[in-house]
Amino acid sequence: MTRTGLSQTLIGHVEEPVIHLHPSDMVRYRIGSQALVTIKSRRTHLVLPAQADDTLKPGCAFVPMHWGSRFMAGVGINGLTHGATDPDSGQPELKHCVVGVELYQPQWQAVVWLRGDAVALQRTLSGWLNEFDYAIAVPVATGGGGLRLRLAARAVPERARLEQLLVDLGIADTDVAFDDPARGIYRRVRCIDGRVVVYCLAGSVLNAEDALNDWADTGVRPEPLLPVLLGKSQMKSRARMVCACNGVTDMQIADGIRSGMDLPALKQHLNCGTGCGSCIVQINQMINRYAGTEAL
Repeated sequence: MTRTGLSQTLIGHVEEPVIHLHPSDMVRYRIGSQALVTIKSRRTHLVLPAQADDTLKPGCAFVPMHWGSRFMAGVGINGLTHGATDPDSGQPELKHCVVGVELYQPQWQAVVWLRGDAVALQRTLSGWLNEFDYAIAVPVATGGGGLRLRLAARAVPERARLEQLLVDLGIADTDVAFDDPARGIYRRVRCIDGRVVVYCLAGSVLNAEDALNDWADTGVRPEPLLPVLLGKSQMKSRARMVCACNGVTDMQIADGIRSGMDLPALKQHLNCGTGCGSCIVQINQMINRYAGTEAL
């Protein structure tokens, strides 16, 4: 991530750390999609969102090892694993360990997006990562490039701490604001020349994120804006990148599958899966989900 984490194309594929779990385990432990879970080993614990993944065996979990403390609260993914090394090569065993997973139920959450140099923004805001049980600060391609900050806590943080956070984010004064400080709710947007440069959604309702990301990407302000900030506006789903090599989204692939395309046809017409090939597993899963048959 010292180099690939700065690539706008690559970070559009998988922007944030999540823990992958088999769907049956998520049902068994009553973990919803994107619900936060605490991951515990003998060495440390972390909090991450959960994502269903039927390529795993039941009882197994997966998190990419490259998410370190630079990007998240705690000591990073490798802190969960142990320090055993190969006696000949010295290679550390960072791929396997025993963990427990349990549902984490936050009373307060926030998501922030800031346009600009992700590395500089990350450095400026790094001190906030260990202020919360769950915190990530990751480079994102949204709006041409910037930083996304996600936070969660079991209780609403003190008002003074939240106000200091707003100062550090540069949104103590903004163009658009809807606040309820007693409940830890702050929904703020700052623009320069009509262009979103920072937004913050803090509190219990966060489903305005896609609409604000779309505003950052397109420059088109959602109207009316207040229902969006209150989480009362039905917005269309935002496309997610599947093939980072050729810029093909899940919506484009889904449309192709619905029109009857199999994997070879998708490759031919959309060019997805024709670069590094790492997205083919995900494309096959989509084919199976939408068409009911697994492409070979």
